[in-house]
Amino acid sequence: MGIVLFGPSTALSAVTGFPEWVVIVLVGAVCTFYTTLGGLKAVVWTDVFQTAVMLVGMLTVLIKASYDLGGMSNVWQTCYHGDRIDFFDFNPDPRIRHTFWTLTVGIFFVWLPPYTVDQQMVQRFSSARSLREAKLALLLNAPGMLIIITLCSLTGLVLYARYADCDPLTNKEIENPNQLLPYFVVDVLGHLKGMSGLFVASLFSGALSSVSSMMNSLSAVTWEDFLKIRLSHFSDRKAVLVTKLLVLLYGCLGVGLAFLVKELGGTVLQASLTLNGAAGAPLVGLFILGACFTTTNWIGALTGAISGLGFSLWLSVGAYVTRPLNFKLPASIEGCNVTGNATGDIVTTTSFPVTSTTMMTYNSTYSPSDPDQLEGVENLYGLSYLWFSGLGILVTVIVGLVVSLATGRTDEADVKEEYQLHLFQRLRDCLLCRDDSDSNYAVTDECALDNPEKVFTLEVTVTDQEASTSQVNGSASGTNETPVLPKA
Repeated sequence: MGIVLFGPSTALSAVTGFPEWVVIVLVGAVCTFYTTLGGLKAVVWTDVFQTAVMLVGMLTVLIKASYDLGGMSNVWQTCYHGDRIDFFDFNPDPRIRHTFWTLTVGIFFVWLPPYTVDQQMVQRFSSARSLREAKLALLLNAPGMLIIITLCSLTGLVLYARYADCDPLTNKEIENPNQLLPYFVVDVLGHLKGMSGLFVASLFSGALSSVSSMMNSLSAVTWEDFLKIRLSHFSDRKAVLVTKLLVLLYGCLGVGLAFLVKELGGTVLQASLTLNGAAGAPLVGLFILGACFTTTNWIGALTGAISGLGFSLWLSVGAYVTRPLNFKLPASIEGCNVTGNATGDIVTTTSFPVTSTTMMTYNSTYSPSDPDQLEGVENLYGLSYLWFSGLGILVTVIVGLVVSLATGRTDEADVKEEYQLHLFQRLRDCLLCRDDSDSNYAVTDECALDNPEKVFTLEVTVTDQEASTSQVNGSASGTNETPVLPKA
């Protein structure tokens, strides 16, 4: 929540000249106000309006900027010659920041927590009138996100094409990379009345939508899972009042976290993906343990979740503090109208982004572009941030399974049907050559032919409707049983 508040605040500060702290407080106050009064209904309807404003603003900036640069073909050529476009980097090294694998496999695990266990998303699904509508909303979200991500990517290409020979960050015209887009809007669209305002409205629409959803979901979870247990005697009116006070509390907390993010430096996108992945990965692993591995017990689930959370946070914090690799590409200021000590030469940016108060400079004995020189634990810290979420899920599942086996597995029969993922069970049974379509667990002849040394099956004729049989190792039980050996 703090990250989402800080992003548009630093942008508005760059456009208007207002201090960042003032913008953070104002945005937090406005969002807290309408979420407190309107609840989930206000959140959903404002999301619809804010999404429309966001799309209009992004399209306006993209179309005007690409027109000024001679069209998207010129933009593409400039980015290609500047090594900003590389679709087919199949390097399997997980320490490379962005490759084909990190942007397909790694990003899948990054998006898995928000779409499966995130309270914001689950709450929106639950607000639908039926399960069919919830599924439809999820399916429609996919093309919507594709459009937004495509627009963001194209906007990034336009930004580079505009400042290919005069990087504002290297030239000290902006303080951090999060201010690059608003600087671009003022530079290109500032002479057109209303354009800067449209951009700011677009930026804040996305932020307000996310923050309001977070505050609403946090208050709902706090009431339902913690306070309601102790305050079950409260009337509905009192419960609504408590949840509104919780929204107010979380709004103040979000403003405080935004000031903390302000001091961290770096890009908002990477910080958001890294921290969300670290927090959401254990939850995804926990659900996988419960739905796919029904033999997991509560000790294994709890231990796995704590281990996954600890590992993800350690990896994220360690990578942020040590920064063993720097993948920043060279930037040029030779086209700038510089004075003083500027030389106009090509400059490789080796210092990390600055905030309004501090500059963080990275010093390392390693080459910024050579991950093979990393040693020991730095190989973990040097992993692409897009793998952090997947590793957290993997640690949670593995530790949970091992601890469950060591402390006594749960009987699968004790797990209710609605809590089991049948697709996974069918896959497991297929791999084990078992057909559990009925209670007889019959094994097919094809499976027996493939595994004659492992399988001994029984063809069972059940005379009593309530009689049940099971697969046994070399012995039979029941009535009228005729052993059937695999064919040679």
